[in-house]
Amino acid sequence: MRQSGRSREPGPTAWVRKLADVVPSLPSIYHVATISMESFWADHWHANVIPVHELIHVIEGSAEVQSRRSSFVANSGDTFLIPKGRLHRDVHPTGKAYRVVLVFFMWPEADGLIKSMNPKQFLNAPAAAKTHLQLMMKDLESLYAEEAVSSPDQMRILLLEVLLALMRYSRPISPISDARRAVSAARRTRLAESVRDWLLRNYSQPFSLSELADRHLVSTFHLSRTFSQEFGMAITDMLSTIRMEHAKDLLRSGKLTVKEVACRTGFSDPNYFTKAFRRVTGFSPSEFQLIDRHVESQL
Repeated sequence: MRQSGRSREPGPTAWVRKLADVVPSLPSIYHVATISMESFWADHWHANVIPVHELIHVIEGSAEVQSRRSSFVANSGDTFLIPKGRLHRDVHPTGKAYRVVLVFFMWPEADGLIKSMNPKQFLNAPAAAKTHLQLMMKDLESLYAEEAVSSPDQMRILLLEVLLALMRYSRPISPISDARRAVSAARRTRLAESVRDWLLRNYSQPFSLSELADRHLVSTFHLSRTFSQEFGMAITDMLSTIRMEHAKDLLRSGKLTVKEVACRTGFSDPNYFTKAFRRVTGFSPSEFQLIDRHVESQL
């Protein structure tokens, strides 16, 4: 049954209350400003007297943001966080502009998480993610300049989206000793080499990635990522390379048919083997044999 009259949309404040029912708390904005940083902030360590976090987006220029524990370089288009109470300074070249959007905010429920975030991580985020964040920061700056009743509520929601984007890429800082890092690297190397050795021995056998991961007691994601990091190629690419090298040796011997070579190198379909061989070498198996024989006759 159709209702008469217009249905009332919830107002912005009511909408924020509905969102708060889903998200336990929302950040509160204390102040937003677009400023040109002066040399004073480069020469002096500083932190906000008021207990607020700083969300900083660089509009123009660059600076080395230094704290007592670490430092990083922020360039135009970068966005980063300074947790409340953290002493820092913004060292930028004398005589060059360094303009930023500053958003001072409070979010007590997330203080611990913000403090543990690593600002360097987001500086290496994909370009698309940084562009999206840059657009959101511009919207946040524009909303602050408006006088609409809904602006404060919209800003809180937009600020939440910005912070969630930062958290997506800014993994918490966890102190890892050099010894633990070395052990972890050695473990990854052993895993990748073990998989490579297994491929060298069993290249002709059918298997799935999940079966290979189960054999090595790891997840498929961890296995694929570790192997790619160690050898610079995917497991499937390594397997294809191994199979093709063995196929070349068998074809050179001239003792087997193309179908037999395909079977011995893990290809159940000779036609697929021919296509794969041509894709790698530029020749069909038969053409490869003819060329190889011709080369040998010239030696």
